[in-house]
Amino acid sequence: MARIRVAAVVPTYMEEARIGWCLGFLKPHLDYILVVDDRSTDRTVEVASHYADQVIVKEPSHNQAETRNFGIECLPHGYDWTLHVDADEKFDEYFLRTIHTVPELDRMVDGFQFARVNLPDARDWPDYQVRFIRNTPDIRWRGHPHDKPYKGEVPLIELGTVTIISSPIIHLPRRTDIQRPWWRADDQARERLMTWRKKNQPQP
Repeated sequence: MARIRVAAVVPTYMEEARIGWCLGFLKPHLDYILVVDDRSTDRTVEVASHYADQVIVKEPSHNQAETRNFGIECLPHGYDWTLHVDADEKFDEYFLRTIHTVPELDRMVDGFQFARVNLPDARDWPDYQVRFIRNTPDIRWRGHPHDKPYKGEVPLIELGTVTIISSPIIHLPRRTDIQRPWWRADDQARERLMTWRKKNQPQP
């Protein structure tokens, strides 16, 4: 089975405390790690430089879709797939060990989605996230704060070319020392989901 080349794009902003933890799990398994930083004023860039192949500091947008797309455009040529990782996430080690052969199982697949365990309570499980994506010019990210990969004008997930990886992503609890602009929207969406589940769950 052919070995594919895999890069990672990791957006960061004020992630000094977590970025080393995140990149430390990725580094042994990926061919290239690119960190795209939104002008952090802490030691994020310094710490990331110990692990990443390249760290780019850009004008801040605080928009994950824009930052992911910027990272894709900055990757060197020759990488078949990209793993899109947030600085507070950990991917399963077995998946990372086999990442160079997984996409070859189905050449019709454009992306892989993962269930994500959002600590501390995982109450919005499975919170599926499409994160491992084939590198083609027509696949780019859209949306804020909830970004999704699109192929042309259609969300990748709607094209039937995304399959599920059984290994979940571990998502660390929110930091208490900062407030992200999109957290309020996240909380509102989570509350709507919980209300829907309560109304629609089978009665004992």
